[in-house]
Amino acid sequence: MKKHLANIITSIRIVLAIVLLFFSTFNLAFFILFIIAGLTDLLDGPIARICNSTSVFGSVLDTIGDFLLTTATFKIFVKTKYLKRAHIILIISLIGVALIIPLIGYIKFRTIYFPHSLFSKFLGGATFLLPFAALTDFVYVAIYGALAIFVFYIIEAMLIQILAKTPSPDALFITDVIKCQKKDTFQKEELNE
Repeated sequence: MKKHLANIITSIRIVLAIVLLFFSTFNLAFFILFIIAGLTDLLDGPIARICNSTSVFGSVLDTIGDFLLTTATFKIFVKTKYLKRAHIILIISLIGVALIIPLIGYIKFRTIYFPHSLFSKFLGGATFLLPFAALTDFVYVAIYGALAIFVFYIIEAMLIQILAKTPSPDALFITDVIKCQKKDTFQKEELNE
């Protein structure tokens, strides 16, 4: 049970996100389920590390949960007319570009994953705050902020995938990948001497 606890928590987020897809407004029930889903997102990673049960499967499951939760949020933004046609085109374009990230990982390492980098954490936080921003006059500031973070995440994740010599789903920064390469190069040079 302990070995699968993180994936069970992530699966709860997936189920909650699917339920949230059926909502058409940001109402009290939405916010209650959304907060619970957000808490599962905060808990699954640390629990996986504590239980020593991190895996590529768990990483992919986490990405699916995040994607579904974000989709539920954006669906309501579209329905309530907060997102205009230009926003929607931009978001779809960014998602299309973001799908290149796991493709690079598959081509290089024969495994599919999205790096869980610092900007992915920022993106998750910004996306989580969007429904709450819809209750304020700062909704468009929040939308543009989340889109900017999404662009930075795509750039960062692509660089991590391109520079990595081994799969690096938990590389927090591009510098983590570069340090690993320098360390490997240094160790190889020592062995050759």
